[in-house]
Amino acid sequence: PSAVPMAVTRLTLDLSRKVPLRATTVETRVVRDGMRVQAVEAVVAVDGVEVSRATALRLRTAVDVIDEHIDVPRWPEDEPSSPPELCEPFTLNGSIKYLACFETRRVNEAMPGRATMWFRPRNPLVTGEVPSPAVRAAMIGDMTMSAATVVGFDRYVSANPDLTISLSRPSEGSWVALSSLVRIDRSGIGHSDGVLSDRRGRFGSTVKSMLIDPR
Repeated sequence: PSAVPMAVTRLTLDLSRKVPLRATTVETRVVRDGMRVQAVEAVVAVDGVEVSRATALRLRTAVDVIDEHIDVPRWPEDEPSSPPELCEPFTLNGSIKYLACFETRRVNEAMPGRATMWFRPRNPLVTGEVPSPAVRAAMIGDMTMSAATVVGFDRYVSANPDLTISLSRPSEGSWVALSSLVRIDRSGIGHSDGVLSDRRGRFGSTVKSMLIDPR
């Protein structure tokens, strides 16, 4: 709860280890509570062992804060992609079962380390609950491409120990487009950037660190 309406504007996750498909507990606490800014921490545990920790930043929401005579900048790269109905259905191959949780449309021909795709969750994250825009953004933001799309799953292990999602507004509709770009160094360290868009255009961004090791 918050004293005034608020929206999630940043979600930072530390992913310390794999999360097994077993009973999971989530504990939350408010670490900063104000009239304009709120910070909430969540800890995910399985069998009493912490597997992930996240911090959400929430900012107050209001209507027409910016004067109507001020031109709010809109950049060409923030324009929406081709709508999902005009894009090619695409099946994500791989051993990760999470990939099957989404209906996917490819906006353009993917290349190693770069792609733009529309995603729509096939099922709610929690049975009986409609995912909020922030939850939907987090589910799809986790699909930001990894180094494996460049170096291959067969020879290398690619881990992303963190994920940060920044949101400028709530997404609209069930489809979200994600444009990913992977940058890696021969030292085995890299990061991946992502842009989140809906039919109106860009509403957020993602970044995750990557650690690459030979199998």
